Amino acid sequence: MSWRFVNSSIPGTSHLESGALCQDVSIVGIISCPSGEDVLVAVASDGAGSASLAHIGAATACSAAFENVKTFLVIGDEAPDLASFNAQQLLRDVRLAITDRAEIDGMTSRDFACTLLVAAVSDTSSMFLQIGDGAIVIGSERGRRVVFWPEAGEYANMTYFVTDERAGAHLQVSVVADVVSEIAVFTDGLQRLALRYDERCPHDPFFAPLFQSVRTWTASQEGLISALATWMESDAVNSRTDDDKTLIVGVRVVNSGPEPHHDNFV
Repeated sequence: MSWRFVNSSIPGTSHLESGALCQDVSIVGIISCPSGEDVLVAVASDGAGSASLAHIGAATACSAAFENVKTFLVIGDEAPDLASFNAQQLLRDVRLAITDRAEIDGMTSRDFACTLLVAAVSDTSSMFLQIGDGAIVIGSERGRRVVFWPEAGEYANMTYFVTDERAGAHLQVSVVADVVSEIAVFTDGLQRLALRYDERCPHDPFFAPLFQSVRTWTASQEGLISALATWMESDAVNSRTDDDKTLIVGVRVVNSGPEPHHDNFV
């Protein structure tokens, strides 16, 4: 089996009205390990609304985090042991990248404040880490579940950022042995649509058609990216959130035999 995946980061209607830039960024790709195993790596970040260069912070954090995971996966000849991944080192690398950028721009790290979500999914296990809000939802034989519940800050509408002085204390890390067949990574702009707060679980009517749309898509990858972006910009979504929103969706698909043709999204 192989992965089919798609991602998009869309400015919220409130940002469009004010002329503000989209402060969300995402990266997703397949890393081929020397052992021959392919690992899906997905990274997302939401820049703090109060930070003047949050969009650059989010991009810097995503790039540094993705490269950190990639370096870990391509070193050595054996299959990657995700349980040995150094999440604190990833956080240090991300913070250093932001500090370096802040020095170049004559700003402070706080001007680049952002959250961070990272997932690395191999054939036999997965590693997840998160600072701040947003969420990672995974599907396996055990069903769908939220890896970490979004962490709110001390006050309403606040959360934690990689640039916080005590960011390490809010770094959530999990390694699971399940064979993950579905994954969604998203920022807080989609939380109210995607999660059931009463039971702290995924909202299945949101995810079931979403994963199915990606799983049965047989048109071009460009078409899939466009379809996801169009859906995220639709009235059905924007009527429930005016924030920037990022969504990464990945599903395992069978390599042999064509799947039913599908060119409509959700």
